[in-house]
Amino acid sequence: VYAKQLVRETSIFDEGFASYVIKVILLDNGFDSHTRPIEILQAVFDFVRSRIKYISDVRGIESINDARQTLSNGYGDCDDHAILIASMLSVLGFVPKFALAKSYILGRDKDGKQTANKPSDFNHIFVSVEIANGIVYIDTTLENAVLGSVADSIFQMSSVEIWNKDESAYVSGIGSFFKKLGKGILKVATPFVGFIPVVGGL
Repeated sequence: VYAKQLVRETSIFDEGFASYVIKVILLDNGFDSHTRPIEILQAVFDFVRSRIKYISDVRGIESINDARQTLSNGYGDCDDHAILIASMLSVLGFVPKFALAKSYILGRDKDGKQTANKPSDFNHIFVSVEIANGIVYIDTTLENAVLGSVADSIFQMSSVEIWNKDESAYVSGIGSFFKKLGKGILKVATPFVGFIPVVGGL
């Protein structure tokens, strides 16, 4: 619930974050109305993958950061990666969801043989988003991650909506504004904050 709240608050109210995302993903890549959604997803994946190092939380201590803090830190665990990606996608007009997963906990027994224990609770989180071609999973924490891949150790997943149905229609509309206006965009009217300026940054 807290992760959902962070995504919603950042993508709606943090104008500096929105401006930064539009710049580094849309403008810097020269994307326009002809850009395919999968290309934008790939750009977000590449950006987070290259900028945010995966570091797990200290055992027994769970910290959850908003997107701006994770960008500032330059590192984060799966929660932080997922919140950052979902926030960026929301700003760009996608309707992301969280994917909660149960993943085998790999280890070694006393004889050195590999073990794979099933956790009772969800122990991993990443992002999913639906486009015309289907559902795309985005997990930037895997060692050899590629867009659309999930860990082989996952044996159960559950989807968590960030935006309700009415909000989803609005959020997806934002993306169509960006695509149509392209580099000429100066501001986008929204019922939440009045406008999201493109100039500036974090």
